Amino acid sequence: MSLTGSGEAVQLRGEIVSWELFPLLKIQLPLGRGFQPDDEDPGARTVIVSHSLWKTTLEGDVGIIGRTINLDREPYLVVGVAPARIQFPRGGEQVQVWTTLAIDARSATVQPVTQQRGARMLSVMGRLRDGVSIQQAGAQMNRIAGSLAERYPQRKSAVSGYVSTVRAGRRGGRRARSAAVPARRCGPCAPAGVR
Repeated sequence: MSLTGSGEAVQLRGEIVSWELFPLLKIQLPLGRGFQPDDEDPGARTVIVSHSLWKTTLEGDVGIIGRTINLDREPYLVVGVAPARIQFPRGGEQVQVWTTLAIDARSATVQPVTQQRGARMLSVMGRLRDGVSIQQAGAQMNRIAGSLAERYPQRKSAVSGYVSTVRAGRRGGRRARSAAVPARRCGPCAPAGVR
């Protein structure tokens, strides 16, 4: 994504996420709010900025909440600033902005990726329910993958999935337990963070 509006354009690393991501990971924003369900409506353009982007490029302006910034020449309403310690997703470059799946929903020329059966561009996360092991969630994942393979035999590639732990951050000195899951309806899993 490109931040424009004052001076030269600044290239940013951005992530498109569902509105549930920050609550799923139990991340409290120090400034502003997290995403809400209507932030995924086709006309919505909301953004959460990283703490480092806020401190440097946006000059630590506490008044940034409720203002717009231009990303890829489109106005986005800044609704929150992420905590300094957050690095999600793990690995790779530091994310500087998060926006919602609304960016996918508002396409006038192509079917949204979230509605394409064969699209494999989304990673899905969920939080394990108390008392559920990674092995139990993996077994449920295998049942779901098998069911999808039977339901959609015309798919040329095998339907598969896996469950692994994700270190989303530390809360009170303990590691948060979350797992990658295939869909919202994973029996032993709480609702997933992506549709």
